[in-house]
Amino acid sequence: MTNVYCWAATHVGLVREQNEDALAVSAAFDLGSEGTWEGQLAGERAWAMVADGMGGHAAGEVASRLAVEVMAPFLTECSSADDLPTALASADWAIRHAMAEEPSLKGMGTTICGILAISNKMSVFNIGDSKIQFWNAGELRQLSEDHVVHGHILTQCLGGSSQGRTLAPCIVTEPLPGDARLLLSSDGLTDLVPDDQIQDILSRSDRPAEELVEAALTAGGHDNITAVVLQFEPS
Repeated sequence: MTNVYCWAATHVGLVREQNEDALAVSAAFDLGSEGTWEGQLAGERAWAMVADGMGGHAAGEVASRLAVEVMAPFLTECSSADDLPTALASADWAIRHAMAEEPSLKGMGTTICGILAISNKMSVFNIGDSKIQFWNAGELRQLSEDHVVHGHILTQCLGGSSQGRTLAPCIVTEPLPGDARLLLSSDGLTDLVPDDQIQDILSRSDRPAEELVEAALTAGGHDNITAVVLQFEPS
């Protein structure tokens, strides 16, 4: 398997009172509402996720945290990308069940994006507008699909309603690259930092997640900001 190195950073931003983003990687750790982390993702599989609790809705931070907590064991055991829809449906059910049990959580929801790398393949997935961007051979391209209309209204999310729905996640499977970087981020980053600046940071930085968060703060930091960067290296 290609070696995977990870940088992660999250920040509450300069306007919001609490961080409704959540992240997780296959090397267990918890950054809390602010912080940075880096390290090797060892083993035969590597995974990472970013979830963005729906701003303006009740308990977005509960929804995002619950999503990554439910998804983590699935990603640890998944045998292929075929298992991802079931994992996402389980996270959606858990959020809706929590709303049914606790009225104060009514309306909470979250986006999610992530990657599962097994053997020589990577599968990326997303629901909502948290982005997955792939930098390789000097080019930046988006692998995720933005589930939005009119620029900002989500058409897909986990939770958000106590009623069941048919989820339509974007799932893309590609050969695992030998020399590239992958960025998972919440829209608090991508709404403020243009693609050319993201590409520049990914191409040269030795602390890319932290530098991307700093760029979003410099640009105004009006939302929570989370970045997870994975670097794939030949084994």
